[in-house]
Amino acid sequence: MANHGAPEPITSDTAINVPETGQPTTETSTLTRRQRSAKSNRSPKSSTACFSFDTFVLTVSQGIALWKMLKKGESVVQSLPSDNIMDLTDALITPIKTLCCFETQEGGNDMVNLGTSVITPNHHIRTAEGWMTALQAVDRGQGMVYQSMLQRVYNLCLEGGGNILINTSPQPGVMTFTPAATMGYLFAPASDSQQNSSLSYPEDIQTQLGLRQDLSYGYAHFRLGDVETLPNGKLIFDNITGDIPQKQPRTPFT
Repeated sequence: MANHGAPEPITSDTAINVPETGQPTTETSTLTRRQRSAKSNRSPKSSTACFSFDTFVLTVSQGIALWKMLKKGESVVQSLPSDNIMDLTDALITPIKTLCCFETQEGGNDMVNLGTSVITPNHHIRTAEGWMTALQAVDRGQGMVYQSMLQRVYNLCLEGGGNILINTSPQPGVMTFTPAATMGYLFAPASDSQQNSSLSYPEDIQTQLGLRQDLSYGYAHFRLGDVETLPNGKLIFDNITGDIPQKQPRTPFT
């Protein structure tokens, strides 16, 4: 049965290379809903929508799909109509343009553990109820929030934009293909209770990202505060143009 927007579980009968599910190694403590509510009036410690370094993304290798950690130079699977990672028939595959690394705030950051995936609370994923943040998914009973000491988190710029697929199943040997946003998206909340929210990758935003020099080398490193993700997904760069200053040649001693 094809995946028509909502993530569907895939059993181990049709799965290979499935990462084991367990508690994140960076976990220090989980947060209750009351604790999260008490923190809601404060700015998030990390406002960039990202993944941990050990979050597995569905990629392509030698004609099949594999779960691999984020890496530049790979191609990712954006949709898998066959629901079988051994069968890429009609799958949508997109190259990674840039792997982006973001430094986090010292003293710990909130992260959300969803199955084998660890992402920032404001990162958008698509569930059966539509697009929502990871924190909203937790409030609906999926995953948990914990305090992490990760020093860096990561995201991707894809050729032309679009989502990636992560595994959010809490059960070992079972995969739930969940679309997750990458850089350059625009989120639109539902206008009423009868509609789902939507998420797109506008051409003008992708063009702006494509013109940035700092995103043109396959890998980009941003310090804390260099980039902010607004609630609608818009990226605010401290370096507006993305130009990389040329190093001045040293003046030789005379």
